[in-house]
Amino acid sequence: MSTYWLKVSALYLAVGVALGIYMYATCNYEWVAYIHILIFGWLTNAVIGTLYMCHKCLGKSDLAKAQFWLYNIGLIVFLVAILFISPAYCGTWIYIGAISVALSVFLFVINIFNNLRT
Repeated sequence: MSTYWLKVSALYLAVGVALGIYMYATCNYEWVAYIHILIFGWLTNAVIGTLYMCHKCLGKSDLAKAQFWLYNIGLIVFLVAILFISPAYCGTWIYIGAISVALSVFLFVINIFNNLRT
């Protein structure tokens, strides 16, 4: 499971860097999604992937697979709503994406407490 998290993390890093270059080139610094891509996309995926790599027992459960898909699909819905949909119409999609990410984090915490032994 860790390799999926790390590969997706690398994709988010590439998208974040490309968006940063675009923002700098156009002097348009109003992209709220930029920081979300880097923090929730790159950094969080990398941290979870590293934890799953160091503690193989965490990535073997069905809970880990559900968490991966819920997190990344929810994050994509959230980011698309922020980037491409008019603010007047994107509220519902932002909430759907944010709730999916929050539920995924809750599953991650459950996975840590259930499967990580000292």
